[in-house]
Amino acid sequence: MLEDKQIIKLCKSGYIDMLEILIDRHKDSLYKFCYHLSQNKLDADDLFQDTWVRTMQSIASCDEERAFSNWLLSIALNAYRDRYRKTKRWLNKLTDFFSNEEKEAALHNAPSHAPPSDEQAVDNELREHLVHCINLLDDTFRIPVILFYFKQMRYEDIAEILDIPVGTVKSRLNSGKSKLRKLMEVEYFE
Repeated sequence: MLEDKQIIKLCKSGYIDMLEILIDRHKDSLYKFCYHLSQNKLDADDLFQDTWVRTMQSIASCDEERAFSNWLLSIALNAYRDRYRKTKRWLNKLTDFFSNEEKEAALHNAPSHAPPSDEQAVDNELREHLVHCINLLDDTFRIPVILFYFKQMRYEDIAEILDIPVGTVKSRLNSGKSKLRKLMEVEYFE
């Protein structure tokens, strides 16, 4: 089985039909990402298609040493931003990468079907409050927090996807955690 970087080299050499292998390999994760960004099927379909068109147009500039999946997500994120930049709404419209079920599963690790004890009820309430507070964060901080803590992505991968320096990722994570801590205290005790 060919690795992504080998396929990219072949595409650069003129075997553009090899891109079909990359499409087949990455289509599910890309579509899911597009759907989470746009929050509806029609926009997700358009974004998915636009991302592959842009990928085909710029495959010659792809760095084979860079993870193709990160490069592809960057293209999708940039395509999404371009769609909303004209109206200055992309930061407000960029939504969580993960559904509430995925966030809950990540927070709970293993859901229980037994009736919750008093301690579990308090834990569930705190988890729900955490998810609520994460959703209150500005996207500038929320997206790195989710990518780091829920997807366990490395700083370098987050930096690559968001097209920002690693130091900025660390700074946004620290600021995001600080803002989240304050939100948790203020929101919970009001």
